Amino acid sequence: MSSSNSFQCKNLNFRYDEYNPLILQDFSITFNPNEITLITGVSGSGKSTLCYILSGLYPEHGGILESGEILINGINIHSIPINERAKLIGMMFQNANLQFCTDTPLNEIIFCLENIGIPKEEMDLIIERVLSHTEITHLKNYSLNTLSGGEKQRVALACSLAIGSKWLILDEPFANLDSESTEKFIKLLYDLKEEYEYSIIVIDHKISPWLDYMDKMILLGVNGCIISESVSKDNLSDYIKIFHDIGIEYPGDNYISRVKNNKPSKTIMSLKDISIKYNEYILENLSLELEIGKIYGIAGKSGAGKSTLLKVISKNIEYEGTITAHTHNQSKIFKKSRNELKIGYIFQDPQDQFLTNNVLDEIMLSLNANGINDDNIAKGYLEKVNLWQYRNFSPYMLSQGQQRRLGVISVLAANYDILVCDEPTYAQDFMSVKEIMDLILSVNMNKEMTVIIISHNKKLIEQYTDYSFELVDGILKPIEVNYAI
Repeated sequence: MSSSNSFQCKNLNFRYDEYNPLILQDFSITFNPNEITLITGVSGSGKSTLCYILSGLYPEHGGILESGEILINGINIHSIPINERAKLIGMMFQNANLQFCTDTPLNEIIFCLENIGIPKEEMDLIIERVLSHTEITHLKNYSLNTLSGGEKQRVALACSLAIGSKWLILDEPFANLDSESTEKFIKLLYDLKEEYEYSIIVIDHKISPWLDYMDKMILLGVNGCIISESVSKDNLSDYIKIFHDIGIEYPGDNYISRVKNNKPSKTIMSLKDISIKYNEYILENLSLELEIGKIYGIAGKSGAGKSTLLKVISKNIEYEGTITAHTHNQSKIFKKSRNELKIGYIFQDPQDQFLTNNVLDEIMLSLNANGINDDNIAKGYLEKVNLWQYRNFSPYMLSQGQQRRLGVISVLAANYDILVCDEPTYAQDFMSVKEIMDLILSVNMNKEMTVIIISHNKKLIEQYTDYSFELVDGILKPIEVNYAI
């Protein structure tokens, strides 16, 4: 295959600063055009870093490329003007919010077209076409802040289509989507790939949804070490031992076998007739009793209101209805004050919760809040999530998977009555998911902490929670939980 129709990395050596180790070492690969290439691997193996390098964001906006080059159509991408490069390479971030610059889907697409110099008289036709193809015409004037994760990703895709990017790079684009939304989006991507004749490079820990659409899969190990670049649906079973050895989930794997906690317990919080309405009701007359020491799992489609419910419980949003906190044999209305109970919040985006510029300091901050000032205890926490070697890093220099683990462990290091977890395992490899959930389970058991987890991973919900619900049309519906393996 000639270099005129390929996308190549040659001998990349990349680190974030001169004091820290290489993230990618002697990394070389060629991506074929008109194909879907899936890249998977352990958290921290450099997958997201590779995305930023391929798109040209690194090293222009961070890090040091000590050697190597990125070639597209045989040309080094850093010699291509940014507005022209955008026509060649588009990127969809793990967190779509990071790439939006305006307030609505319509304005976002207009902004993108303006930046590549499209004449105003040509914009309407392009906008109409990409909104229709991504099925978001009805959302064009909605505030981006009110859209679900799946809807935001469709906006990001519409922007890339409008620009005309020939290569589309996706960094864990479905980490916050339910399985049904993920499958629909992948089918949409595949159909549009055929129509627009673009090529897709995707980073994802979840390989099952891609099996019927990918052309090949690349397995990455530490420092971007390529374990294999010839995995396909047909030969997948040949790699099951490798998947397990490096800690990647193989389709059909389970996490644990756990018996749910049926022992009666005192109520710690009561939610009664909770309602929230935007354009329509997100939550409607929702009621829930939370017991001390129990784990609650909440599933539901993207945009169903799961994160909104967690914000209600943690008193981070206005609501209709009543929340009662039960403490020290007293019951107090929770609406006017959040001081009756200590509530910890694991954010969907871990960057929203970091308060320091140092990984070790982030843990120490939580320990100090409980009167603990012992580096050895902090070391123990960081070792549990394989972050001790990064203790002097800024949290913002970690991979997104590592940031997630830091966000979880920093909250677990504190002493809370209730822990609310908004997608605590998104963008994690199989072993990291187990490590995070086992830590949450351990804290729940040792401290009798009440835990509420929302996740699109129904298998995780089934295997770790005591009570499981699905949020449908603004109300919670109990679902049967199968703990059998």
